[in-house]
Amino acid sequence: EKILAIDYCDEVIEHNKEHFNKPNVEFRTINLTDPEDAKNLSGEWDYVVCNATVEHVPDDQALIDCIYSHLKPGGILVFSTVLYHWLYNKWDYAMGHYRRYSVQDLKNLCTDFDEVQIIKTSLIQELVRPLFFNRIEHLLDSSLEENNRKVGFLEHAHPPYAKYYGLIKYLMPVYFVADWIFSKLLGGIVIVIAQKPKTAQKSPVLEPVAQLTEAG
Repeated sequence: EKILAIDYCDEVIEHNKEHFNKPNVEFRTINLTDPEDAKNLSGEWDYVVCNATVEHVPDDQALIDCIYSHLKPGGILVFSTVLYHWLYNKWDYAMGHYRRYSVQDLKNLCTDFDEVQIIKTSLIQELVRPLFFNRIEHLLDSSLEENNRKVGFLEHAHPPYAKYYGLIKYLMPVYFVADWIFSKLLGGIVIVIAQKPKTAQKSPVLEPVAQLTEAG
């Protein structure tokens, strides 16, 4: 019924406002890596999607704990991230990744959740990353913190083959077959689905929010 979209880059927020202008979607600029800024969040959520974010956060456990505290009992968190420590390379640094994960790392992040499902997806996305050479060259001389906050993300976010997508989209069936094969063999990206216990106690930080709601 209501969607809250969060990012800590104003440029991303403005871009998404233009493309997802719906009356039930609210956009807010919040830096979830800052505990004080995270306090601006309120309420309980049924479902949280955290796409390609945990690897960009210095304290990933604090982020997961923050999301957990705002989920309703039985609520679901879905997040995607990058697999395998040994794959960490210059691309990851340019993208602002603090780390890559093992499957056990991800399980450790979600110990408070009742059920956790971990789904590996294709290594193909890793293989095409060198095509983004322009972004790597642009960001290697910056710190991880700077890379996570660089403006001009649209300029460096598009792959060099984007202008040919109208033609290469017809090769998608081939891609899906290859994607399935690589997923079975290894996987490079991972999707985690975690459900909060249905009998979980309401977090104390949410009680004032509930009182305000009841008072109208």
